[in-house]
Amino acid sequence: MTRALPTRSLCIVLTAAAALLACAAMPAAAKHRPAAPAPATAVAADSLAVRKGDVTAFRTWARGATLDELMYVLRRSQFEIAAPNLAAALEAALVRVPADRAALRATLAARLAVATAKPKRGAPRTEESPMPSAFRVALLLPDSGVRLDEAAALEAGFRAGLASRAVAGRPPIEVSRVPTGSDGPGSAALAFQSAAWRAALLCGGLERDAAMVMAASSFAHDTPLLLPAIDDAAIAGISGRAFTVGPRPDVRARELVRAAGIGAGDRVATLVSTAIDSAFAAAFAYECRSRGATVVLRLAYAPGNLAFAPESRTLLREHANVLFWDGDANEAAALLRQLTRDRVSLRLCGGEGLDPSRHHRETRVLLEGVRWVQADWALADSSRAAWQGALAGSGADPTQPLAIRGWIAGRAAGAALSAGAYTPDEVSAAMVRAAVGPYGTLDAQRFGAVLPVSIVREGRSEPAPR
Repeated sequence: MTRALPTRSLCIVLTAAAALLACAAMPAAAKHRPAAPAPATAVAADSLAVRKGDVTAFRTWARGATLDELMYVLRRSQFEIAAPNLAAALEAALVRVPADRAALRATLAARLAVATAKPKRGAPRTEESPMPSAFRVALLLPDSGVRLDEAAALEAGFRAGLASRAVAGRPPIEVSRVPTGSDGPGSAALAFQSAAWRAALLCGGLERDAAMVMAASSFAHDTPLLLPAIDDAAIAGISGRAFTVGPRPDVRARELVRAAGIGAGDRVATLVSTAIDSAFAAAFAYECRSRGATVVLRLAYAPGNLAFAPESRTLLREHANVLFWDGDANEAAALLRQLTRDRVSLRLCGGEGLDPSRHHRETRVLLEGVRWVQADWALADSSRAAWQGALAGSGADPTQPLAIRGWIAGRAAGAALSAGAYTPDEVSAAMVRAAVGPYGTLDAQRFGAVLPVSIVREGRSEPAPR
């Protein structure tokens, strides 16, 4: 005969059984816990990628991400991103790389091999090769010395120009500033080395020696480089991947010849100070010949010369009716007085030394009808409002020429980087396709720049009729 348990004992047994059942059910409940949702954007995925926890959400995102989004995350090195997430991103990117981009495929495959390699006991850790990213741009600018205002203007203009070419929905491009001290060559070289392994495009070089070192480093490392502050074509020519902003002498000459209406039947003379680069005068003469004019004289004079009687007589003898002049404003005043004294009648044009704002009131009368072209870019009316709005609040001086040059360089960089370039080789090719004219100079007029030619009326400059 079975003996019934007391009521108290039965309750204890049932409670213990319920507890055991609950404990047994806990792993099953945890097993079916909903997974974290996949990130909705590349920026959110980038934040998730650096964490070492559950990789399911990141893998789900990677399977549906575009190559653009994956390459944004892959700007990070193996030391920044969790190993499982790095492997997942690399695997997904390799699936999406077109067959004709062999260099990119090889780079990603090499990174994947390192990311998935099993470390051998006692062997040093294998590090992946650096992969400069097109989602990173480095500004190599001084942080001491006398050119801090210019550096700030260039940086503000570049950032604004790059932002103006941003593509909606595309991951952002990071812009970092790498200090170069007072922009000496040694500091410039170190800054280049520290930036080139992370960024696929570099920009800087305010001082000539710094720009030369950066151009040499660009050649050695095959790294694209923007040199907005430098006009020396010889420096840019050191590297096939160094690009300047200009304007080139031939562009200035073309605008001036067009505004001066020079053509067949004109007899042209050039008169240039030996302290001035003669490339502008040479380009002017070439452009005149291409329009059917005859270049009858090419003269030079020593800087500081204030007596132009021999040159005036020569102009009369050769029956020149157009004179191109480039030099200092004081020398221009002396030339104008001599031409007036000798009653030499011709059309005078040239560089900024003919700007009436640089002359005394009595000389401005002699400048009537003279045409002159600026030495640097200005912005077209259609671009000026956007540029001024973009610089508002930056603290940069909008009248600083390097602010405009930075804007042009930033817009050119944005056009190239938004084309889907991911490696330095691809960035260089995209720069050439999207932005560069002859001699590695940016086609600034494609990005809202103009080169104003003025005519002097009643002692003031006004836009010359085209």
